[in-house]
Amino acid sequence: MGWKPKGRSKGEPTAQPHVGFNPGTGGYIEPDYKDWARDHAIEQRGRDEGLEKFPPSNQLTHDGTHVEIHSYVTELATTCRQEVAQYLGDLMASINAVHDEAGLEILKGRAKQIAEDAKGDYDAQAAQDTAEIKPALEQYRAQEAGLAEFRRAHALGSRLAEDSKHVESWLWIVAIMMAESLFNGFMLVDVSPSGLIGALSMTVIITAVNVLTGVFFIAEGWRNTNSVRGSTRARGYGQVMVLALLLIAFNILVAHGRDAMQILEAELRGGGTLNALTGVSQNAWAQFLEAPFTFESFKAPLLMVAGFVCFLLASWKGYERDDWYPGYGAISRMTAEVREDYQTRREEATEALRDRHNESGKALDDLLNEAQWKRDEYQTLCDLGRNACKDYPLHMERYNGYLTELLQMYRDANIKARQGEPAPEYFGERMALDGKILAAPEFDPPPRPDVAKLAREIGEQRTTLQAHYDNLVATTYPPR
Repeated sequence: MGWKPKGRSKGEPTAQPHVGFNPGTGGYIEPDYKDWARDHAIEQRGRDEGLEKFPPSNQLTHDGTHVEIHSYVTELATTCRQEVAQYLGDLMASINAVHDEAGLEILKGRAKQIAEDAKGDYDAQAAQDTAEIKPALEQYRAQEAGLAEFRRAHALGSRLAEDSKHVESWLWIVAIMMAESLFNGFMLVDVSPSGLIGALSMTVIITAVNVLTGVFFIAEGWRNTNSVRGSTRARGYGQVMVLALLLIAFNILVAHGRDAMQILEAELRGGGTLNALTGVSQNAWAQFLEAPFTFESFKAPLLMVAGFVCFLLASWKGYERDDWYPGYGAISRMTAEVREDYQTRREEATEALRDRHNESGKALDDLLNEAQWKRDEYQTLCDLGRNACKDYPLHMERYNGYLTELLQMYRDANIKARQGEPAPEYFGERMALDGKILAAPEFDPPPRPDVAKLAREIGEQRTTLQAHYDNLVATTYPPR
């Protein structure tokens, strides 16, 4: 990440020009010393003074242009060092701000407080949820206990209840009723005194007797035959056989009734009389008693067979619409409804608690991220400062090079202009910057912040909080 000195915004001019170091980038730059030499005519001055044999060959100390060049380079180096010192000072201030061991302790305290507050919130939420879902849970447990007792009392053992085909069976039953009604109407339409409407009216009664008796009474007796109790099984077998025989007799009688209606068709179509209707009943009953399986028309036995088939199919589908064991279907469906109601309430409650848990976890993560940011920022700032210090001596040596180059420019021109006149001996001496300028400014950052300790502390808080949350979920919101 980038860094800029305190008090300066991007694009804002600095208090002094950058001559050798740019605090905004943390990098060293080349000063314009050659332009300065040209502006101050250093080489021309050397020639002019050399023609005048100045400085005299017996002069022992530096003066004039030598001092001016030394002062100029010293000023450049001093300004550069001040820039570097200011830069390192700003870095140290920023490092101290992000290092702040006391700040890490504050984060540690905040993590502990977040965990404690979260536990209190969990407990309050669990108490509220307990009051809201307890009735549903108690009802569910009571229903489960009742179901278990039913299985024990009826010796169902480990055998599971079969899935009842409730909806599918009712669709079949409705289809059977419609099919029988249409077929019977077609069989009776030619003998009905009221045509198709009259035929359908009669067949509705026939269909209702066949289908509903099979669905509700024969199927019930059929399920009773599965009971472990002998009396219930015996009652079931008796109920099935008696009702089946009665329905067989009913359909035979319906077939004879059709024959009787066909015989008295003219009288019935003429408006019909009470005597004619009585005659149909008497004729049908007499024929049923005398020759039950002898019919006058081809459609009569078809009507009888259709009745047999429909009541048998209705009995089968009535048997399938509930569990195979008598009474188990109703109690198992009620248990499923109560379970679904409780599970819905439980899911809503646990979702609210889970949201609270996620919020507290995020708060702890934010603290850890903040601490890790401090660590990373500390490292970045330290690297910037160390890089500046590492490059400082190398750059200062370049200032000595600038000084030597400027002096040599003046001396060469001066010596050449003397035309053999000896120059002062100090022209051969190397001038250098003061050692204090060459020494890098102090940069001694504090030890790396112990973020690992805070991370461990936050991890412990998370573990404790997770255990508390898991315990509440297990004890307050039983899964079943």
